[in-house]
Amino acid sequence: MQLAFPDPGPYSSGAGAISIVADTANGDTAEKAVSAPGRSPSRLRLAAVFGSDDRTRVPARYRHLEERIGLFVNRLVGTQCTAFCVAPGVIATASHCLFRRTAFGPQPLAGFRFEVGRPPHVRQSRISGLRERAALQNILAGTVNLRVRPPIDAANDWALVRLEKPICRGRVLPVRGLSPMALEQAASENRVFQISYHRDYRRWQLAFSTPCRVRREFHALSLRQVSREFRDSENLLLHKCDTGGASSGSPLLIEAPGGPYVVGINVGTYVQSRTPLDQSRTGRLAASMQTIANTAVNARAFEAYVPLMAKARLLVRRERLRQLQARLRELNFYGGPIDGLYGHMTRVAIQAYERSRKRPPLGLPTVELLRELGDAPPLPVQNPVRAHQVQASMETMSFIVKSRDRSGSSPQR
Repeated sequence: MQLAFPDPGPYSSGAGAISIVADTANGDTAEKAVSAPGRSPSRLRLAAVFGSDDRTRVPARYRHLEERIGLFVNRLVGTQCTAFCVAPGVIATASHCLFRRTAFGPQPLAGFRFEVGRPPHVRQSRISGLRERAALQNILAGTVNLRVRPPIDAANDWALVRLEKPICRGRVLPVRGLSPMALEQAASENRVFQISYHRDYRRWQLAFSTPCRVRREFHALSLRQVSREFRDSENLLLHKCDTGGASSGSPLLIEAPGGPYVVGINVGTYVQSRTPLDQSRTGRLAASMQTIANTAVNARAFEAYVPLMAKARLLVRRERLRQLQARLRELNFYGGPIDGLYGHMTRVAIQAYERSRKRPPLGLPTVELLRELGDAPPLPVQNPVRAHQVQASMETMSFIVKSRDRSGSSPQR
């Protein structure tokens, strides 16, 4: 098993391989073409519409969610995803929306904007820390270098992002992870739905998708196969909400007394290829693909991190980060340069320290962590994180997921 890519070059797999695919700007791998306002049917193809297209406008009873679910766009390179409010100054989305490469290289964090609300009252904010060149420490992700070969860690394709302005205050979606059996039961009662942006739907209006079937296995994709091919498969959800371009990062929700809450983040589409990939320079699929299901991250994977991310006091000054790196080196967790720059080596070293203390591996450089490190004894194991152990390249973040993310221009709402 391996994953197909829309852009970087030809990637091949054997007949019958399973792939996660995303649409491209000029035409998507799909099962059927449909019409949409302002678009030609020959140019519009959806990779994850199951049967008839059941997407509709958001019902009146859920209209308040339009103040909580927004677009996460990069204005510099033109990528688009969906994101949603989980704390006054924190949003959740798919990790690949931030870290996957485009034709122009890695996406500049300075280009991202979260835009939420109905025109003309659209609120927007950049990622926090840009002025101090500290945006990266304001992002907590399940992975920044997604594996595309087994064991694939798609179940870790989530991210929490702190915003420059608390534009989600009073408009937060509660997050609650459920067991796979509980989700299947709720889906069988038609209580699971999705709200997301789609590039092909009503000129950038939110779309409502239901019924959403959620299961641990679908037809040709068995539970055993999922467990074998995916890391942390217990946090991987298979669902059949109708989705489209820019729906990566959108919430899967469940209806409950007191209002809906988030149970997962939509990330990709799972398809089975009947013949190998085209070996031409385009790398496009040479034959039809059978869509098995969409994939999502169970909220259990990130639920506990939301309050920690919301209240974390981060180090942003380089001199303070140097102190942190130096202390991590003294404690045998860090083998990189003492440069005051927060990158992947520093993040991994912090996570290693937190795991040694039996704590959730945030990997964030906080004031509390620096104070704690001052009193911590070194570990006897001499195994610091060194440069060759950390793959800083973001190429695998291409992960062919349903970001359908590259378009000629950013949306205007």
